[in-house]
Amino acid sequence: IDKAIVHTPENKVELIANGCDEKKIVVIPHGVPEAKLIDRYTARQKLNLSALGGSNIIASFGFVQESKGIHEIIEAVARLKANGVPVKYFILGTSHPHSQDSKTYLEKCKALALRLGVANLVAFKDEYLQDNSVLQYLQASDTIIMNYKSNTYESSGATAFAISTCRPLITSNAPMFATFGDACLHVSDANPL
Repeated sequence: IDKAIVHTPENKVELIANGCDEKKIVVIPHGVPEAKLIDRYTARQKLNLSALGGSNIIASFGFVQESKGIHEIIEAVARLKANGVPVKYFILGTSHPHSQDSKTYLEKCKALALRLGVANLVAFKDEYLQDNSVLQYLQASDTIIMNYKSNTYESSGATAFAISTCRPLITSNAPMFATFGDACLHVSDANPL
């Protein structure tokens, strides 16, 4: 290997720990794509979501997998409903096509929304969405939530994409979100959703 490019100093340490020569490792922080910004009201009109009125729209995106903590977000929607907060939660994605666990988890999420009485407040966009469609929904949102349960240091292109929308972003305290610092609000078990 002539050079290894990683996105975080933690990834560099991992490579060194696995025998890579430190001089061959280059750290290039993950960039944030440039998105054409539109305000959430315009985005809602484009998506025919104006009928939601004053509802707070929250969104998550990507493949539906247990590691993304969607169950907990659905439970938070139920708590918001119980406290009289108007909310609509969009899950922008479907199960991973090569993972039965992901398919099972998606069905569990749907069943949970139904059991908690919030099926009408949780919208499953149960399909693979192109980036421009995801971008429109994220721009229509009041808040984006990434409640990942990972303990590994990795770079997150999805987080960079979410940040590009300039919408408030709430993340778990998973290590992958640390590099984004104050660009997102980090929550933990001690400070849950």
